[in-house]
Amino acid sequence: MMRCFILAALAFVLTSSIAQQCAQAASPAEVEKSIEKAKAFLYAQQKNGTWEIATDGELSPKGKHRGGLTALATYALVAAGENPQDPRLAKALEFLKKADMPSAYALGCRAQLWNLLPPSKETRKLAQIDAERLVRQ
Repeated sequence: MMRCFILAALAFVLTSSIAQQCAQAASPAEVEKSIEKAKAFLYAQQKNGTWEIATDGELSPKGKHRGGLTALATYALVAAGENPQDPRLAKALEFLKKADMPSAYALGCRAQLWNLLPPSKETRKLAQIDAERLVRQ
């Protein structure tokens, strides 16, 4: 009887320990460190103010989803707390304001970005233009 009790107690301790290890969440400091690491990675990938894939040393203007990578990376950085006036993001935003984006994917990414920027007549107009283009697609 005592042997069964000891085995049951040991099983309880082991399963409790395993369950506790699996359920531990990251600390706020660990989350912040991961976000900072991700932001540094994204900035390291930026070329010529954008995140577009270069071919023959120039930005590819022919891709179906052109602008989508820049829109997505810029959105992620602004959502992570980066200042849109940071020169690295300002270059990307200027590109995105002028980019002809033919795909719903790229347009959708860019449309989400406008909502994160400080409200202005310009951002409202850009969001409206993208919304109208998305509806027509």
